Amino acid sequence: MHCWDATDAIGANEPIEQTLAVEGVDEFVDEVLPGPSRLIPACGQVDVTVRAPISDPLLSLWCRRSPDRVHVEGNILAPQCFLRRVEF
Repeated sequence: MHCWDATDAIGANEPIEQTLAVEGVDEFVDEVLPGPSRLIPACGQVDVTVRAPISDPLLSLWCRRSPDRVHVEGNILAPQCFLRRVEF
């Protein structure tokens, strides 16, 4: 994330490489969110689907990009509730 911040500061505006972004989302869910979290419930039923290049959701999680850069299908309030669990 800090590398992206540095390149963004000089106007590069490059996405985070896919493998790093996937690891970053996993880390955010496992280490930053309080309490147990699951991106996919054990029952396999989901309330919402978020679609975007993986870099955009990661940058949104860290408040580096607006959440409107991702496409939300289903319960549009679910991502907001998800993010309200985090205090920066």
